[in-house]
Amino acid sequence: MPRVVQPGWSELSTINCSVNGDYAIVCKQDATDVFIPTSFINRYFEESDYTPAGGFLNFHKYNVETRTAILCVTAAEGVPLATQWDKSGYFYAISIAQFGLSHHAKALLEASPVRTLRKGHISMYFFNRHHYHLIIIIIIIIIIVIIIIIIIIIIIIIIIIIIIIIIIIIIIIIIIIIIIINIIAFSHLGSEYRRSTKSVHASLSRTYRRADLTMIFTVSTTIDPQTFGSGNADLARWTVADPDSTLKRALVKVGGVDTPVIAFSGPASLTDGGLTLSLNTKDRALCFKIKLTEPGGITVKIKTRGTTFGYVSYALVDKTLEVNGNHVIYGMKVANLKKWLWLTRDLFTDWFKADPTVSPDYWFSEIVTVTLHGRGYIYNMTVSGSAHYENFIQASDWLVEHQDKAGGWPTSVAVKTRGIQLPPNWYSAMAQGQAMSVLVRAYNLTQDTEYLKAAVRALTLFTRDSTDGGVRTRFLGQLDWYEEYPTSPGTFVLNGFIFSLLGLYDVMKTADGDGQKLAQQLWASGVDSLKKLLGLFDTGEGTLYDLRHVISHEPPNRARWDYHVTHIALIQEMALIDGDQLFSSIASRWLAYWRGEKTPHN
Repeated sequence: MPRVVQPGWSELSTINCSVNGDYAIVCKQDATDVFIPTSFINRYFEESDYTPAGGFLNFHKYNVETRTAILCVTAAEGVPLATQWDKSGYFYAISIAQFGLSHHAKALLEASPVRTLRKGHISMYFFNRHHYHLIIIIIIIIIIVIIIIIIIIIIIIIIIIIIIIIIIIIIIIIIIIIIIINIIAFSHLGSEYRRSTKSVHASLSRTYRRADLTMIFTVSTTIDPQTFGSGNADLARWTVADPDSTLKRALVKVGGVDTPVIAFSGPASLTDGGLTLSLNTKDRALCFKIKLTEPGGITVKIKTRGTTFGYVSYALVDKTLEVNGNHVIYGMKVANLKKWLWLTRDLFTDWFKADPTVSPDYWFSEIVTVTLHGRGYIYNMTVSGSAHYENFIQASDWLVEHQDKAGGWPTSVAVKTRGIQLPPNWYSAMAQGQAMSVLVRAYNLTQDTEYLKAAVRALTLFTRDSTDGGVRTRFLGQLDWYEEYPTSPGTFVLNGFIFSLLGLYDVMKTADGDGQKLAQQLWASGVDSLKKLLGLFDTGEGTLYDLRHVISHEPPNRARWDYHVTHIALIQEMALIDGDQLFSSIASRWLAYWRGEKTPHN
């Protein structure tokens, strides 16, 4: 059992603990004992299986959008724009897929952030399928509560009916008694009959009128068709600086559905004061849907850690990113005029990408205000610490919308680097695989079959040789290999091949019918090749990035240590999935290389 710290024990001090000589963690110690964080114990000893719905490898540690080879996350598409082979920027399916996978993994690890809903808008949420059991429990509890309420209501209604019946019976008894009394009085009074009868009728008339009044209920309901959400008082949060500017509620069609939105009209210039909402929040993620009917945009005033101010605008211009001093402008593209756009922005990243070399004192610290420019509509505005699910869905949607007829995501720029030359519009097995991993997870999350259909379509290129526009080659004409770079002759890059296998596995475990069968065939063929060729990547003290030294007789292309660590992680994942001891033993040996060990010489 854990020790209970008692008064008088020596004060705990912080120390670094080495874990099997691999890495260090922060621990505590007193005069006699060392205390290890339970969070580390849980992670270290709980081995999680690979699943097509779970977090992808260690991608929760990835931050794709801040890489130096990424210009920015575009405002119009909401995905990273790569610059590795073309400084003007291009969409690279590998970067976009990794962007999606990293945010999906982070969303699974982090608790769902609390969105600050701008009142009067509709909020959008995405549910993690691993939380379905919790949702089901909540639904069951709600159903039980509803049943109890219904039973209580029925009992109350029965009681009311009984009371009404009793009242009616009492009234009838009273009437009968009065009639009897009057009959008796009639027999005694004789000549007073007419006066007594009049008195009785008057009394009965008043009695019935009182009974009628007790059973009349009036319900008056007033509906204001101009009021949505919490009411028009919510608009008071906005400051209207220009007398010609307007801000009001409206009901417009969004995706064919009547939706309450905010309609705005103000100065189009990004530097003019317009319709401003004060936030003053440390949260960095701003999400909203916007439709501009005239040129304009939205500007976010931010405060830096050094208490200076900056401005990040999203405007209907075609230039992807423009920096003017402390004003950063992201282009939403002129072609999107009068179209709905869904923006999910990380203000820290958007401000950082303006100048990644600046001092941390100049980094983002706080959202101060949001200002609307031009004329249009906005709704569903939320502010939160992160927007991982939204980023993931935007990456998934991009993959569905930009998949070509061949089922792939071609890279539009040519590649000319060491030993690799490819013309524009080449396909990559790694891009195909990681895109499939994104799409399968999007399907598992949303149950939208369009994601799964796109993942199955992506299998086609694995059946075509790289010389025929596909991604498959054969080692020495015998063993299938899926090329990250489909060169001729092949390069046989290890990490890209295994990433493509994981994509095939995800589809194999999720799809059905012909798609499942094809994915299974491609997976089995690839795993067989990996087991037979994996030893060729082992140098005795590290690993090789590819096999070009075998095919093209070039010098061995040794993997950098970051790629070596990636190789270890991928082989460990294959050991979990396939269960072959070969993968486990090789992963252990490669892990020893990382610690500085070498295999013995003869």
